[in-house]
Amino acid sequence: MITKSPSRIKNTVGRPMVKATILAESKKRSAYPLTVVGFDIMALELMAHLCGERLTVTGRMEWNGGYSLIADRIVSMS
Repeated sequence: MITKSPSRIKNTVGRPMVKATILAESKKRSAYPLTVVGFDIMALELMAHLCGERLTVTGRMEWNGGYSLIADRIVSMS
């Protein structure tokens, strides 16, 4: 579930970049906040979602002062 609405971020390369905070859930762990980052087409797809909307996001984890998920695929659940 999105807890902080997607917002654009300026980066040095000039690629479109968007981040949002979700409340991540898994079978092995209780819910926790996680930053989702989208580049290029994924940035546009992430911007189309609103706060409170449920999503399924796949991608790779990165450490940048905290864990974040770099989105490869976004599926809306609501």
